Amino acid sequence: MTVRENLLMGVKTGKHGKTGKGWTIQRVYAEVPHLAARDSVLGGNLSGGEQQLLTVMRSLMGDPELTLIDEPSEGLSPIMAGVIFDIITKMNMEGMSIVLVDRNLAYACNKAQRVYLMSKGRSAIQEPGRKCWRTNRFRLNSLQFSRNNKGGVP
Repeated sequence: MTVRENLLMGVKTGKHGKTGKGWTIQRVYAEVPHLAARDSVLGGNLSGGEQQLLTVMRSLMGDPELTLIDEPSEGLSPIMAGVIFDIITKMNMEGMSIVLVDRNLAYACNKAQRVYLMSKGRSAIQEPGRKCWRTNRFRLNSLQFSRNNKGGVP
C-alpha cells in the first residue's frame, strides 16, 4: 500500500460518523510535508523513521479521543524522534489523551501530566510529570542507564 492508502486505512467512523474535524490527509501532509512528497511510495519502501511516522499519522486519521503510543522513538534518529515528539505534543495540546510508553524519560516526564514508572512489574513512581523529573532525575537517569545496558533495575 502507498503512503496515501495507508493513511486512508486509518479513517474510521465514530458514533457521530466521520467527524473530519481533526485529521485529514491534507492536514497530515501540511504537518509532515515529507510524507506528502512520498504520497505514492509504498509504505514498505520508507525508512524506519518514516514508517513510524506514517503509523502515528495513520492512527490520527481516525480522530481518536485517546491513543496509546508505544516506543515511538525507538530506533529513530534524533531528528525523526523530534518530529514524532512534536506531533505527539501537538496532539495533546489539542485535547487528545495520550498514554505514552517511551525510553526518552526527559521528554516523557516534561510533557506528561502524570508519570507512572514501573519497575519489576510494580509501580515505583506516581507523580505529576515535571515534578517527577525534578525530584527523581538522578533515579530516572540511573533506570534509563541500567535498561540501556541490560542491567538490573535499581
